[in-house]
Order: sequence, then C-alpha cells, then structure tokens
Amino acid sequence: LPAQGGVPLAREPHFADREALAEWQYPSDAQFRRYQFDAVLAALRENVLVSFPTGLGKTLVGAVVMHNFLRWFPRSLVIFIAPTRPLVAQQLDAVVTSVPIARGDACLLTGAMQAPERVSCYACKRALFMTAQTLQNDLFSGICPASRISLLVLDEAHHATGEHAYSVIARRLAALSCNFRTLALSATAGKDVAAGEPL
Repeated sequence: LPAQGGVPLAREPHFADREALAEWQYPSDAQFRRYQFDAVLAALRENVLVSFPTGLGKTLVGAVVMHNFLRWFPRSLVIFIAPTRPLVAQQLDAVVTSVPIARGDACLLTGAMQAPERVSCYACKRALFMTAQTLQNDLFSGICPASRISLLVLDEAHHATGEHAYSVIARRLAALSCNFRTLALSATAGKDVAAGEPL
C-alpha cells in the first residue's frame, strides 16, 4: 500500500531505503480485521498505544510495524520488550511466524548472556527481543547502540508508569536524543482515555 503522509521521525533520521519507503506491507495471509489494519496504519505514522482485549491481535500489529521499519530503515534496530523472559520468547516466535522477519535476523537477548554475546547481537541482528530490565541495563552500560533504534515495541505497556523499567528506558532514549518510534501494546491500559494518560 502507498505510504500516505510519509513516515515522520523527529530529530536525526535513520538511513532510509527510499524505494521501500514508498509503500508499506500488510500480510495478505492474515485474517483481515479492520481495527488491526487501522492500528498498524496509525503506528506507522506516530507513537501510539494499542489497547485490545487479550486474543484480538496486538502482537500482529507489533509484528507488521516491526517488519515495515526493518524494510524502511535497513541499518536500524527494532526492539520488542516484554516484562518476562517466557513472554519475550513467546512473542519472538509469534512475530517471526506472522511476518517475513527471518529468524536469522532476530535475537533473544537475556541478562544471563555475557556482555560480548549481547554486543554481537546488537551488531549482527536487527530485530531484538528482550525484557525491559535487559534493555535498561544495556542502555546505561552503553552495550546497546541507542542511536540505531528506530522502533521500540512495549508489550504489556500498562506497566510503563513511575520508575518501571519501561519508563526509565523511554526517558533514557529521550535524554540521548534518539530518533525512535514507540508502539505500546496493552490489554489493560484503562477503561477510558483518561486512564491511559499516565502511560
């Protein structure tokens, strides 16, 4: 589909594949649900919080946005964070089976991995999946090349308040003047818009 309205990112832009930027892709083999399609379209253009009840396809939205950012910004990193290691592993499997992101381009990073191994993942992989605590530690230690992040997907984003690692990460990336898009996913963001404001 044509990329109407462009893909505005603030600050210093990432290297972009201009030909790829002319369109965005949506999986033709997925059951079409208009609300998912609309959520993807919104997330491609601006930072959004997607709040669907459990089982209605938030992960597909994240996967499609990740796929397009990888196409558009081929030297950048897209990072998917979740609160627990089992959930991170589950989401990696769901993403790579939903969209054409090769397993060879994806990496599951854990705090149990030695620093040189994590450095290698940041250098050689493009779709990274980890807990928020792992990303927070790697941002503050300098292991994570923050300036290469073009997209940050936060699963279970209702945790992103106060001093939770999600909030610390967002503040750290902003302080480093990083140019990135945020896609927040939650089944329990609140019953109305006001309830989601703190996120």
